[in-house]
Amino acid sequence: MTVFYTMKCVTNLHVGSGETNFSTVDKQVERDEITGFPMIYSTSLKGALREHTNKYAQELVESLFGQEGDGDGAGKVKFLDAHLLARPMRASQGQQVFYMVTTKQMLQDFLDFLLLANQVDAQLLTELDSLPDETICLYRETGEDVVGVEGINVSKALEDDRFTEIISLFKKALGEQYKTVILLDENDFNDSSLPVRARNKVKKHKDQNSNLWYEEHVPYKSVFYTMVLETGEKDSALALSQLTELLENHQLVQIGANATVGFGLVSMNKW
Repeated sequence: MTVFYTMKCVTNLHVGSGETNFSTVDKQVERDEITGFPMIYSTSLKGALREHTNKYAQELVESLFGQEGDGDGAGKVKFLDAHLLARPMRASQGQQVFYMVTTKQMLQDFLDFLLLANQVDAQLLTELDSLPDETICLYRETGEDVVGVEGINVSKALEDDRFTEIISLFKKALGEQYKTVILLDENDFNDSSLPVRARNKVKKHKDQNSNLWYEEHVPYKSVFYTMVLETGEKDSALALSQLTELLENHQLVQIGANATVGFGLVSMNKW
């Protein structure tokens, strides 16, 4: 049994990579090692869901996630990395304040996961190969002639019935409220920086304040996706169904850092 989830960021999200870096951004988010796209590692997701389960169904924690520390008992469900499907970018042209943006590679990875979850036919992946490599509107339903993000203007829209099912799946993941979505070139996407905030840890005495640091985050309205699987061990199917029921009743999960300042609220929605 496999359960596919979309994950919609209700607030800004910072799941820190924890890596030392020498850029102007002190605390960076977790990223895919190959594509460079923001992601949530399975260990971070598992930890967040463990805390979530401990809050609402403490009796299920060890059977779902295993014992903490040096315990030998393994959990009965598997968690995969959460991958980015789309994120908002500020509009530089057009009628909207922002536009949702994705890339061909993101769509490819999305369909790969859906195929693993037995939600789509393999034929869809071959159709995706026909998508143009140029920046284009994946769909445009607002009547705008030109839209743009980050100074990148787009006048063309995809007009090919072969991609109707792919667009329908994408809309199911994002929601019908976004009438225009831009399919951005991968290089342009990675060249567009994530939002960064300056932060300072204030203590009781001013002379004890920590130094200023800069922290990037994935903006709210961004959409990730992931899968949770049973391990095949005894009662793993039951454990997965228990977690599924828990998330249906309590969809809003706290993921990552800065919870006290409103970061990391993510709505997990079963496909």
